[in-house]
This record gives sequence, structure tokens and C-alpha cells, in this order.
Amino acid sequence: MLRSKSRSKSYVTFRFSCFSFSSVTSLLISRSGYVEFGQKKHSSFLLRTISGSKFCRGDALASQVDKQALVPVDRNSVSLSENRIVKAAMMQKQLSNLEEELKNTKARLDEAETERNRVIAELRGVKERVFSELKSLEDSLSNSKMEIESRDNEIRLLSNQLESAKVFEVKLGERDASLDELKKRNLELEDQVEKTKRSESNLLESLMLQTGQIEQAKIDLEESRIEVKNLQKVSENNGNNLSSSLETKTLKDEIEMLKNEVKLAMEAEEKSKKAMDDLALALREVATEASKAKEKLKSSEEQATHNTHLKEEIKQLKEELGLQTDTSERLRLEAEESILAWTAKELGFISCIRKSDEENASLKQENSKLNEALEAAENTTRITREENSKLRDILKQARAENSELEDLLSEKEESLPVHTKENERLRISEVEAHKEQTDVFISPVSSLYEDHFGGRTTSQRMSSFDFDDMKMFKKQEVDPSETVANEASEKAEALPESISDSNASPRLEPQKPQMKDASGLGYADSSGSGRFEDADQGSNGDHTEDGEDKGFYMYGLYNRKKLFRKIEELIVGRTNSKKEGFIDQGKEQSNGQAN
Repeated sequence: MLRSKSRSKSYVTFRFSCFSFSSVTSLLISRSGYVEFGQKKHSSFLLRTISGSKFCRGDALASQVDKQALVPVDRNSVSLSENRIVKAAMMQKQLSNLEEELKNTKARLDEAETERNRVIAELRGVKERVFSELKSLEDSLSNSKMEIESRDNEIRLLSNQLESAKVFEVKLGERDASLDELKKRNLELEDQVEKTKRSESNLLESLMLQTGQIEQAKIDLEESRIEVKNLQKVSENNGNNLSSSLETKTLKDEIEMLKNEVKLAMEAEEKSKKAMDDLALALREVATEASKAKEKLKSSEEQATHNTHLKEEIKQLKEELGLQTDTSERLRLEAEESILAWTAKELGFISCIRKSDEENASLKQENSKLNEALEAAENTTRITREENSKLRDILKQARAENSELEDLLSEKEESLPVHTKENERLRISEVEAHKEQTDVFISPVSSLYEDHFGGRTTSQRMSSFDFDDMKMFKKQEVDPSETVANEASEKAEALPESISDSNASPRLEPQKPQMKDASGLGYADSSGSGRFEDADQGSNGDHTEDGEDKGFYMYGLYNRKKLFRKIEELIVGRTNSKKEGFIDQGKEQSNGQAN
């Protein structure tokens, strides 16, 4: 009884060890991912384990077998030892393959980390470039404000000079000197305008170069993403969507393109992760199906071997019944031999159990190592996820900063129309000052008339106002209107350009009205000294006291006043109408661009 109990216990432990060994091998094959190896070589390996487990298992009928049936068991024990050696070799090969796979996965993870770090560095470089460009734009806006203030100061100085011209009406020499100074300053202002235009052209060229650099950075980003995740189709579609010319686009569009590219890359990463999960699920399903098929094969083979054993045992029992009739002594000898055979079998079972326990311990150690490797891989993935979350936070901060900068730009763009309105107001004030200057030129004539009746003498050149003078005034009457029309056309061409360029560069130079020469209003001729100047200078000379001279003198003054009034009406009326038309056109164009 004690022997039967010990045999049953050893049988149960050995069977459990064999089952655990087969389950561990199936798990190792499912984790390793080598499907071809599992399909080709693992079947023979499992058949050998099944045959060994059945041989080691034993049955209840084996206890009832005669002594002669137990003699050939030693040969089977030799075959079991050979099978175990083969199993150990196969396990070593599998372990070496698994170690190679782990090394390859670690190398791939290291490569992926290096590529990710390179992409992050490139993104940081692009971000720094964008911030530097925004700072340069802010500096340009501040410079434009300073220039506008300097122009305002110059306009104030000009207004003060005009007031000083009113004070020094009598002194014609000083007036001519002040006019020359004004001309020189107008020339300086025109030179400054040309310099500002050149600076604007230089800024546009620098912006073009920066856009080219940003495009190269985008191309580098796309190439790195293609190498990391093998998404050539997505990158080509994104590359085809990019426009070839980016001269009229602003920094906002470029930043949005970068955001869209980052989003596309994240979507591609999610798709690849989903594909990997689907592959893992498919491999698991294949492994489960293979294990089910193997279990079915085991059950069918067990049934076949059980049937063959039963047939052989029946034959042996018949032979034994014939032999038992011979002699009882032979039976005793066979009983002793059977006892010896059972002891040898028990020893073989014990050795098999010990070996199986050792193999199970080694397999547990290997499983623990594999679990540690998997935990390390999971830790690396967790670290990468945390870094991705940090990068997302950084991108959110960059977006917030970009939105704040865009708000600042919008506020500065809104302030530009106010400056334009101030410039227009200053132009109108200059026109009024110009009108007052014409009144200043008229006032000396009336003073001469009063001096004539007070007893002073006038020159014959003042009284000699003929039709040639009328022709000259008519020609000079036409010239100011033509010049005003030319100025209006130039302003009409400048307004849409300034409106269209306001998005690209927020600098808007105030257009200063060009001060016209005194010859445009009939004050001076080509030599620089007009007829009125001669008349004023001639007022200090002698004149006749006849009535005819007085009549010519009064007639000339009357006609001159008429001409001045007509010229003033033409200039003021046309300039006001053209300015209103240009302001309306500028507002319509700005509204169209805003829509």
C-alpha cells in the first residue's frame, strides 16, 4: 500500500511537471513571435514531450501486469534520457533566439529614441527662429513709431515756420530765404522717403530668405518622420499640399502649417500603434488556435497508444496464463524479477521527477528574466509617453505665446488707420496753411495801394499790367491743378499698396504733401524773381500822379485778386474732392481684404 501511494504521488507530480513544461514552451513561442519556428519544429518537440509524459505516466493496469511484461522498460528509459537531452538542446536554442530578439528590440528602441531627440531638437530650433522673427517685427514696429513721431515733430516745426513767415511779411528777402529752406527740407524729406522704401525692400528680401529657411526646416522634419515610421505616402501628400510660392504669406500661415504637420505626425503615430496592437491580437489568436490543435492531437495520440497498450497487455496476459500452469517456482522467480523491475522503475521515475523539477526551476528563472525585460521595455515606453506629454505642453505654451503675439500685431494694425487719419488731417492743415500763405502774398499789394494814396510813388512796371501777364497767370492756373491730379493719382496707387502690405509689414510711412514752388501759384518766374516781386520793389520808385496811371493800377489789382480767388477755389476744391474719393477707396479696399 505504501508503495502504491508513493507511486501514485510520483506519477501525479511528474504529470504536473510535464504539463507545466509544455505550457511554458507554448508561452515562450507565443512571446517570441517566430510563427515559422512554431509551425515547423515545435510540433515534433511537443510529440516527443507527449510520448515521454505518457511513458512516465503509467496506468492502473500496469500494476496488474505479469513480470515478463516489465522486462523491456529499461530500453524505454534510455530513450527518455535521449529525448530529454534533445529537449534541453532545443530549449537552449530557443533561449538564444529570444536573447537575440531582446537585443534587437533594445537596439531598435535606442535608435527610435535618438531619432526622437533629433526631431525635438529641430522643433526647438524652428521655435527659436519664429520667436526671433517676431522680435524683429516688434523692433520694426517700434522704429516705425519713432519715425512717425519724428515726422510729426518736423510738421510742427514747419507750422511754426509758417507762423514766423506771417510775422515777417514785409521783409521779402527773409521770406525768400525761408522758402528756400522749406524747399531744401522737402528734398530731405523725399530722400528720407526713398531711404525708407529701400529699407522696406531689404526687409522684404530678408523675409523671403527666412521663409526659405523655414521651408527647409519643414522638409527636414518630414524626412525624419518618414525614416522613423515609414510613412512616405502621408509625407508625399503633405508635401504636395504645400504651395511653391510663399512670398505673400505671413508668419501666421507658416506657424499654422507647422501645427498641422505636428498633428499629422501624431495621427500617424497613433495609427501605427493601432496596427501593432492588431498584429499582437492576431498573433495571440493564432497561438491559442495552435494550442487547441496541439491538445486535440495529444488526446488522439493518447487514445491510440492506450489502445495499443491494451492489446499488448491482453496478449501478454494470455501467454502468462499458459505459463502459470507450468510451475510455481517459475512464478516465484518472475515475482522476484518483477519486484526488481519495479524498484528500477521507481528509481527512474524519481530521477525523471528531479530532472523535471530542475528544468521547471530553470524555466521559471528564464521566465523571470523575460518578465524583467518586458518590464524594462514597458518602462521605456512609459518614459517616451511622458516625454511626449511634456512636448505637448510645450507646444501648447508656444501656441499661447503665438496667440498673444498675434493679438499684439492686430492691435498695432488697428492703430495704423489712426495714424493715417492723423496724416490726412495734417495734410489738410498744410493746405489751409498754403491758402493762408496766398493771403499773405495778397496783403502787400493792398498795402502798396494804400501807400499810393498816402503820397508814395509806384513804379511804371506795377502799372504796366498787359495781356502777357494774363497769359502767364492762365498757364500758372493750369499747372497747380495738373500737379494736384498727379499727386492724387500717386496717392491712389499708394493706398492699395499700403493696404495690401499692411499684413506683411506693419510699417506705414505717412505720405507728406509736397510743397509746391511759388511759381505754381504765379509768385515767381524761372529766374526766381517774379513780377510781383518786381512790383513790390518798384513801389519804392517814382510814379506819375495822372489819372490814367491810377486807373491802370486799380485795374491791375482788381484782375489779380480775381485770378488769386479762382486759383484758390480750384486748388482747394480739387484737393478736397480727391482726398474724399481716395479715403472712400481705401476704406472699401480695407473692408474687402478684412472680409
